[in-house]
Amino acid sequence: MKCISCQNEIQDGLLTCPVCGTIQNLNNGVAVQPAQTVQPVQPVQPVQPVQQVAVPPQPGVPVPPVQPQVPQAPVQPQVQAQPVGPAPQALGTVSQRDAIVQGIQSGNLINGMYTADEVVNSKEHQNFVQEEKKGKKKKIIISCVILAVLIGLIIGGFVFYRQQFETADKRIEVFFDVVNKEISSEIKNDTFVKNNGDYKVDLTVVENDKQYGTTLDGKFSYNLGQLIDLTANVTKLKYGDDLIDKDPMNFELYLNDSKAYFNFQNLYEKYIYVDFDNLTEIKHNISQNDIVYTVLFKQLVKDMSKAVVQSQSTQKIEKSSINGKNANVVKLQLNSDNRKNVIKRYFEILEEDQAFLEQYRKLSGKDDKAIRDDLELKLKQMVFDSELTVNIELHTGIFKSEFIGLKVALVKGDTTEVYTIKPITGGYSIKSTKNKDQMLDLKYTKTKGMTSTTRTTTHNISGSIYDGKVARNINGTLEINENVVVDVQEVKVKDSIKLTNMTEEDFNTILTNLDKYSKLKSLIAPTIDQYRQTLVPQDNCSPGMNCVSLDDTTVEESTNTTEIPTDEPISVGE
Repeated sequence: MKCISCQNEIQDGLLTCPVCGTIQNLNNGVAVQPAQTVQPVQPVQPVQPVQQVAVPPQPGVPVPPVQPQVPQAPVQPQVQAQPVGPAPQALGTVSQRDAIVQGIQSGNLINGMYTADEVVNSKEHQNFVQEEKKGKKKKIIISCVILAVLIGLIIGGFVFYRQQFETADKRIEVFFDVVNKEISSEIKNDTFVKNNGDYKVDLTVVENDKQYGTTLDGKFSYNLGQLIDLTANVTKLKYGDDLIDKDPMNFELYLNDSKAYFNFQNLYEKYIYVDFDNLTEIKHNISQNDIVYTVLFKQLVKDMSKAVVQSQSTQKIEKSSINGKNANVVKLQLNSDNRKNVIKRYFEILEEDQAFLEQYRKLSGKDDKAIRDDLELKLKQMVFDSELTVNIELHTGIFKSEFIGLKVALVKGDTTEVYTIKPITGGYSIKSTKNKDQMLDLKYTKTKGMTSTTRTTTHNISGSIYDGKVARNINGTLEINENVVVDVQEVKVKDSIKLTNMTEEDFNTILTNLDKYSKLKSLIAPTIDQYRQTLVPQDNCSPGMNCVSLDDTTVEESTNTTEIPTDEPISVGE
């Protein structure tokens, strides 16, 4: 039924409305169901109810027995009897009060004892009404408190979101944090400077009905302050055909003492070497134990983040074009002037970054002024393509620092190349198009494991590279097992020979041994012949040629050579 005052739906038969507290008139629009009747001792004719406070018994009509505890209660013999009421002190229960109110609303006596005014004004009824009102006030107060808390949380969350995630600066930093994490996972000082172990490579490229690729394994060992040693046992080499028929081909590259040594065990028994004059200085600088390489590389990335943050950008919430998720998309448009400003700012930040300068001083052996001069010189040498515009989009989660993807578009004239990178389980998806034609569709994943003796990292790449409408399907795996206990040893190269001192007999030995790899020989023999013909003894120099002495052998060179400048400008964004 509905409350006669506020019209809210309430339970049938309630004394008062639980919403507004108004006493209900149960006869007003709602029929009152009669209570279970008590049969009289002798049948009587039913009489219509009368509106009066007390009705005397009619003569000649039998009267039902009266309860001893209420001897003065008159009996209503000619109306349907109401349930016998309790003693006055027991009128506090809900069901009893409801029965009383029904009697009041119908204008009848209640057990012949209480009038409507007496019941409504009773202490029990007043307490009941007051409790109802108190309960409503408590509910209103609790609702107001909950609403205030919710409003506070919404405002606080909005402020936090603006401070932490909404600004484009924060979104740019999220991307560069991802880059730094990748660097940290791969570069550690102990393994970067000194390490050894073994590796396996399995690469297959399929183009139409042709197959290319290689399968090889080997060992690696390096101490950047002393040596680098890499061996390879090539068991499969395909270039349309199988280039290795039977025996694997063994190869070794060894760097030490400013020399680069090569050894093809199947073709020539001695190590062949060439001078590598800058190797000693490079190895010395890299191998200094006090260089913290993680700091060096992290600062480079961090400072680039600061430089990009200061470039112009726009930002809005939209559906990501990379993976369809709703994302916070930061867009940067870098024309030639903008790119130059970003690089300039980057170099300025590096010049003032003491953490970077400290590590780079150790690496280069230069003081801060020399480092700053180098950076300024490199900036002057850079050439920025005025016709190229680089559009960058950083896609991150709306409410958290989740990297969703990176999109880079290179626009030049009528050509647009688009590259996208998005995270997948264990790695990244890399795609690119050129004027909407596919160029790349690759997936890279990485897994790691560790035993008591080795640390294993497995890199996998799969997908397609497109050349026009032709797809080259790629599937490659590189497994690296690093030894926990590093053991780097020198290689014995006592019987080595310098490349420029090799004789005709030496080259013929190599070509003869290539006969067991006949298909491979057909590919590399012309290169060997062409090279050895450039090694001409000093006495055989022809007129009009310059003969440059290389130890005991000279190389005959044409005088019509083009000079290549040593300080070639560095092109950025080409």
